[in-house]
Amino acid sequence: MIYQAVGRVPQLMQSLDGHDDFPALRCMFIEPLTDLLSDMQRFQDMVETTLDMDQVDRGEFLVKPSFDDDLQELRQMMDSLEERIKKQLTCAARDLGLEPNKTIKLESNAQMGYFLRVTLKEERVLRNNKNYETLDTNKSGVRFHSPVLADLNSEYLRARSRYAEQQKAIVTEIVNIAAGYAGTLQQIGDVLACLDVLANFAEVAVTAPKPFVRPTLHDEGAGMLILKQVRHPCLEVQDGTSFIANDVYFKHGECTFQIITGPNMGGKSTYIRSVGIMALLAQIGSFVPCDEAEMSLVDAILARVGADDCQIKGMSTFMTEMVETAAIIRVSHEPHC
Repeated sequence: MIYQAVGRVPQLMQSLDGHDDFPALRCMFIEPLTDLLSDMQRFQDMVETTLDMDQVDRGEFLVKPSFDDDLQELRQMMDSLEERIKKQLTCAARDLGLEPNKTIKLESNAQMGYFLRVTLKEERVLRNNKNYETLDTNKSGVRFHSPVLADLNSEYLRARSRYAEQQKAIVTEIVNIAAGYAGTLQQIGDVLACLDVLANFAEVAVTAPKPFVRPTLHDEGAGMLILKQVRHPCLEVQDGTSFIANDVYFKHGECTFQIITGPNMGGKSTYIRSVGIMALLAQIGSFVPCDEAEMSLVDAILARVGADDCQIKGMSTFMTEMVETAAIIRVSHEPHC
């Protein structure tokens, strides 16, 4: 629910406030979220004024009964039924010789309404007991009804259904008002998505077998890519994999072309992929799996790794490789180097 999601953002901001001495953190997250939450306050107030918050905590979204006399009457009926349903827990516990709220519990959900549940250990008390009907069994236990509870629950579900039908007009109006906050919600989502990505970058950087390092970036066209002991971030975390790190050196005027040779399964493709991943990670704000990394900005990463023939097009494996390589050469220009 939007209300619940927005209501948890202040907790996140409290965590961020402890690090507000970082200008980038304040500029990118704290200040935008503060402004956006201020814009959402009227929405939060509207939800709290309109919805029955006691029911929201239980996963049911109902309009407050005070909005309508018919809703008030139905709410009173539902409250009365709930009181009678709760008494069934004591009755069933006494009948089965179990301790209420410990070995036997009364629970509810939006689909089934109210039901009793015992643990799998206590399932034996229901065997061959015709006074109770088993609904289902899962790892959390056995859910079941007594005849009285089944009748009360049916009445409760019918009353709740009538309540939901009665409140439709009010809900429609609320939804129309909420639609006006779509832009603000989208902005909150964008900020949180960015924070989520950067937080995951940080987690990966510090939990890797060998911590990542911060790359040094130069302007586009500087013609520099120097990586010391570069590793592939996916392969190095695989169990039973002994990854050998490699150096990469490209610099305009010194070295702009290299030929990588070796046997099958020797790591040629992994070496090429590692270089491409380093360039990508560095430019999207992540630390990189190297001992040292220095590179200029690039506007494209062009590579071809692996190829198959295409009989439909009449192209052999070698021809496919040549066509893909020609496409890379056509797109490439000096700043890529």
